[in-house]
Amino acid sequence: MIRKTAGWNRREFLKTTAAMVALAPLGSVAARDASAQSAARNRITVAHGVGVYSLNPYAVNTSPLQAVWGSIMEPLIDADYEKRGYRGVLAESWRMTGPKLQFKLRKNVRFHDGGPFTSRDVLASFKRILTDKQSLQAPNLQNIGEMEGPDDYTVILTLKKADANALEDINSRVIMKQSAAEKMGEADNRPIGTGPFKFTSWERNGQFVIRRNENYWGQAPKSKRSSTSRFKKTRPASLHSNPAKPTSSVTFHRTRSRD
Repeated sequence: MIRKTAGWNRREFLKTTAAMVALAPLGSVAARDASAQSAARNRITVAHGVGVYSLNPYAVNTSPLQAVWGSIMEPLIDADYEKRGYRGVLAESWRMTGPKLQFKLRKNVRFHDGGPFTSRDVLASFKRILTDKQSLQAPNLQNIGEMEGPDDYTVILTLKKADANALEDINSRVIMKQSAAEKMGEADNRPIGTGPFKFTSWERNGQFVIRRNENYWGQAPKSKRSSTSRFKKTRPASLHSNPAKPTSSVTFHRTRSRD
């Protein structure tokens, strides 16, 4: 059974970012600042009160930060609130047989560095969630007894005990590249995922900058322009002088993208 929590989810974040990029104002600039004007069209600033304090996506458990990470690194499945179930992201299909939960993975998916996505990345990511001392998501996977990858596109999870909510525990657990997952650092200080946006730079508890993945395997962000999104920890009183879009003013399920 799906449990809806307050805050962002990955799909709402992506829809909102696309809409805000498409609607971003150009501002008032002189002709000599044409290059800056062009850059402004391709950049949107989103403000919220929770700064990105780590490059380890498993060291967070708050909805806004999980949504940000979900734009760079993708999960096997994601919540589909309209259908009150789940939709496949990196998993094409899944089935539960007794205590075994089997996922069939998408083929021809590549990471931002060009490497192929396989079951090895899933296993390494789940092991990282369970064993990383900084992980705040380990409780979600505690019921997994064994993990197998019989081939590049199949993952089999054997549960310690039957659980009707097993999919909810997998929901939104993002997958990072195996080589980064096994290093146990802050995602090797260069997060690599399969998502529609690529990591560019960050400041601890400050700006978190991403740009559109032009080679995304799925439906690319609707804006045809290259976009950079910044996530900045901003106090409400400073919004008057900061050109950020406060998240509290956005109603996510009513947002529509414009080309």
